[in-house]
Amino acid sequence: MARKKEILHLDCLKISKKNLTVKPNQRYYLLGALDSEAKICWLEFMEDKTSLTVMFSILKTLKHLKENYGLEPNIIETDNAGEFCSGDYANNKNTHPVERFFSEMQIKHKYTNTYRPQQNGEFEKFWQTVKDEFIQDKKFRSPKEFKSKLADFIVEYNKKNK
Repeated sequence: MARKKEILHLDCLKISKKNLTVKPNQRYYLLGALDSEAKICWLEFMEDKTSLTVMFSILKTLKHLKENYGLEPNIIETDNAGEFCSGDYANNKNTHPVERFFSEMQIKHKYTNTYRPQQNGEFEKFWQTVKDEFIQDKKFRSPKEFKSKLADFIVEYNKKNK
């Protein structure tokens, strides 16, 4: 039985080309999910951060958190980045894939204030941990290798922070 959680924080991080071998003009990203109360994280590897890709990554993340940790948020907090809420769809939440997904799932979408990184300080600290303990000083030869090592990092992070 899933346990309703108040807030799940989401954010995206670009993976540096110095840490992951990529084709020219290819970029990779992580979608990070952090439940600050239960100290549970999940990271989803993405080949782009279009709103549609992010929406499907959120879907996979929520499914994983519910099945494996019993977490089922009713509020999700993000920044105001285009992959979550703006761009071409800024004036119509019914057509933006992420906004529409949250609406269909009856999840309230809360935003951090623009240019207020301290409001999202816990997530910024989490990203620093990901960089320090997983990414920094490493060179992954392929996305497959990166994802394999990422799964190990998530398990260890969640065990350590229980």
